[in-house]
Amino acid sequence: MIESNEVLFGIASHFALEGAVTGIEPYGDGHINTTYLVTTDGPRYILQQMNTSIFQFLIVDTVNAGLVNVRDVVFPKQTMQT
Repeated sequence: MIESNEVLFGIASHFALEGAVTGIEPYGDGHINTTYLVTTDGPRYILQQMNTSIFQFLIVDTVNAGLVNVRDVVFPKQTMQT
């Protein structure tokens, strides 16, 4: 699904991009995700909209794995001493 430019510029504003966004246009012809080329007055970027109907379980598993990793870093397992 191709979003409107207003929506895409709003989404791009949430990223720390170098330079001001000057344009966003569809990029490629993927069958699963929708990809956009983001041009700025500096570097160019790729913005990809994931198809959540296909990747819903992958996203949940990735988030859960990330939360487990954060938990292990914040609360390292204590070793038992005798």
